[in-house]
Amino acid sequence: MTGSVSLFFPLMISALVLAVLALVFGMMLSWRKLQERADTHTRALMDSMDSRLTRHNAQLETLLEQHARSRQSAEEQMNQNVETIRADLEWLAGEKMIEEAMQLVRDNTPLTQISQETGLSKDTIRTLAAFRPH
Repeated sequence: MTGSVSLFFPLMISALVLAVLALVFGMMLSWRKLQERADTHTRALMDSMDSRLTRHNAQLETLLEQHARSRQSAEEQMNQNVETIRADLEWLAGEKMIEEAMQLVRDNTPLTQISQETGLSKDTIRTLAAFRPH
Protein backbone atom coordinates (compact mmCIF):
# COMPACT_ATOMS: atom_id res chain seq x y z
CA MET A 1 0.00 0.00 0.00
CA THR A 2 2.82 2.32 0.54
CA GLY A 3 3.71 1.90 -3.09
CA SER A 4 0.23 2.86 -4.25
CA VAL A 5 0.11 5.79 -1.82
CA SER A 6 3.41 7.06 -3.04
CA LEU A 7 2.08 7.17 -6.64
CA PHE A 8 -1.24 8.70 -5.59
CA PHE A 9 0.14 12.16 -4.78
CA PRO A 10 2.19 12.57 -7.98
CA LEU A 11 -0.82 11.41 -10.01
CA MET A 12 -3.10 13.82 -8.18
CA ILE A 13 -0.67 16.67 -8.63
CA SER A 14 -0.32 15.82 -12.34
CA ALA A 15 -4.11 15.68 -12.71
CA LEU A 16 -4.44 18.97 -10.85
CA VAL A 17 -1.79 20.60 -13.08
CA LEU A 18 -3.55 19.22 -16.19
CA ALA A 19 -6.88 20.58 -14.94
CA VAL A 20 -5.36 24.01 -14.28
CA LEU A 21 -3.71 24.00 -17.73
CA ALA A 22 -7.02 22.99 -19.37
CA LEU A 23 -8.79 25.76 -17.43
CA VAL A 24 -6.20 28.35 -18.47
CA PHE A 25 -6.34 27.16 -22.09
CA GLY A 26 -10.16 27.34 -22.04
CA MET A 27 -10.04 30.82 -20.57
CA MET A 28 -7.59 31.95 -23.27
CA LEU A 29 -9.88 30.58 -26.00
CA SER A 30 -12.86 32.31 -24.41
CA TRP A 31 -10.91 35.54 -24.12
CA ARG A 32 -9.98 35.37 -27.83
CA LYS A 33 -13.61 34.77 -28.81
CA LEU A 34 -14.71 37.69 -26.66
CA GLN A 35 -12.00 39.87 -28.19
CA GLU A 36 -13.07 38.86 -31.71
CA ARG A 37 -16.70 39.66 -30.90
CA ALA A 38 -15.67 42.99 -29.45
CA ASP A 39 -13.62 43.75 -32.56
CA THR A 40 -16.57 42.78 -34.79
CA HIS A 41 -18.94 44.99 -32.79
CA THR A 42 -16.41 47.83 -32.81
CA ARG A 43 -16.02 47.61 -36.60
CA ALA A 44 -19.80 47.55 -37.05
CA LEU A 45 -20.20 50.53 -34.75
CA MET A 46 -17.45 52.43 -36.53
CA ASP A 47 -19.03 51.68 -39.93
CA SER A 48 -22.39 52.85 -38.63
CA MET A 49 -20.88 56.00 -37.19
CA ASP A 50 -18.95 56.64 -40.41
CA SER A 51 -22.11 56.46 -42.52
CA ARG A 52 -23.99 58.68 -40.09
CA LEU A 53 -21.14 61.19 -39.99
CA THR A 54 -21.01 61.22 -43.78
CA ARG A 55 -24.76 61.86 -43.95
CA HIS A 56 -24.59 64.62 -41.32
CA ASN A 57 -21.61 66.17 -43.08
CA ALA A 58 -23.59 66.29 -46.33
CA GLN A 59 -26.54 67.89 -44.51
CA LEU A 60 -24.24 70.48 -42.93
CA GLU A 61 -22.68 71.31 -46.29
CA THR A 62 -26.14 71.76 -47.78
CA LEU A 63 -27.17 74.06 -44.93
CA LEU A 64 -23.97 76.07 -45.26
CA GLU A 65 -24.50 76.47 -49.00
CA GLN A 66 -28.10 77.61 -48.43
CA HIS A 67 -26.91 80.07 -45.79
CA ALA A 68 -24.21 81.42 -48.11
CA ARG A 69 -26.76 81.92 -50.92
CA SER A 70 -29.17 83.60 -48.52
CA ARG A 71 -26.44 85.87 -47.18
CA GLN A 72 -25.30 86.75 -50.69
CA SER A 73 -28.86 87.58 -51.68
CA ALA A 74 -29.26 89.75 -48.56
CA GLU A 75 -25.96 91.52 -49.30
CA GLU A 76 -27.06 92.20 -52.88
CA GLN A 77 -30.37 93.60 -51.64
CA MET A 78 -28.56 95.75 -49.07
CA ASN A 79 -26.16 97.06 -51.74
CA GLN A 80 -29.12 97.97 -53.96
CA ASN A 81 -30.76 99.78 -51.04
CA VAL A 82 -27.54 101.67 -50.28
CA GLU A 83 -27.20 102.69 -53.93
CA THR A 84 -30.82 103.88 -53.97
CA ILE A 85 -30.29 105.90 -50.79
CA ARG A 86 -27.04 107.33 -52.17
CA ALA A 87 -28.77 108.38 -55.39
CA ASP A 88 -31.62 109.96 -53.41
CA LEU A 89 -29.18 111.87 -51.21
CA GLU A 90 -27.22 113.10 -54.21
CA TRP A 91 -30.42 114.21 -55.87
CA LEU A 92 -31.60 115.96 -52.70
CA ALA A 93 -28.23 117.63 -52.23
CA GLY A 94 -28.25 118.72 -55.87
CA GLU A 95 -31.79 120.06 -55.54
CA LYS A 96 -30.82 121.96 -52.39
CA MET A 97 -27.75 123.47 -54.10
CA ILE A 98 -29.81 124.47 -57.10
CA GLU A 99 -32.46 126.10 -54.90
CA GLU A 100 -29.78 127.91 -52.93
CA ALA A 101 -28.02 129.03 -56.14
CA MET A 102 -31.33 130.20 -57.61
CA GLN A 103 -32.06 132.24 -54.49
CA LEU A 104 -28.58 133.80 -54.63
CA VAL A 105 -29.12 134.61 -58.34
CA ARG A 106 -32.46 136.24 -57.46
CA ASP A 107 -30.64 138.23 -54.80
CA ASN A 108 -28.13 139.35 -57.49
CA THR A 109 -25.19 137.78 -55.65
CA PRO A 110 -21.97 137.77 -57.73
CA LEU A 111 -21.22 134.52 -59.65
CA THR A 112 -17.91 133.98 -57.82
CA GLN A 113 -19.59 134.10 -54.42
CA ILE A 114 -22.43 131.81 -55.56
CA SER A 115 -19.86 129.33 -56.91
CA GLN A 116 -17.93 129.37 -53.63
CA GLU A 117 -21.04 128.88 -51.48
CA THR A 118 -22.73 126.17 -53.56
CA GLY A 119 -19.80 124.40 -55.20
CA LEU A 120 -21.45 124.81 -58.60
CA SER A 121 -19.45 125.98 -61.60
CA LYS A 122 -19.99 129.49 -62.99
CA ASP A 123 -21.34 127.99 -66.25
CA THR A 124 -23.92 125.99 -64.28
CA ILE A 125 -24.93 129.13 -62.38
CA ARG A 126 -25.28 131.10 -65.64
CA THR A 127 -27.50 128.31 -67.00
CA LEU A 128 -29.64 128.43 -63.84
CA ALA A 129 -29.84 132.23 -64.09
CA ALA A 130 -31.09 131.91 -67.66
CA PHE A 131 -33.94 129.66 -66.52
CA ARG A 132 -34.78 131.47 -63.29
CA PRO A 133 -38.40 132.46 -62.86
CA HIS A 134 -39.01 136.20 -63.07
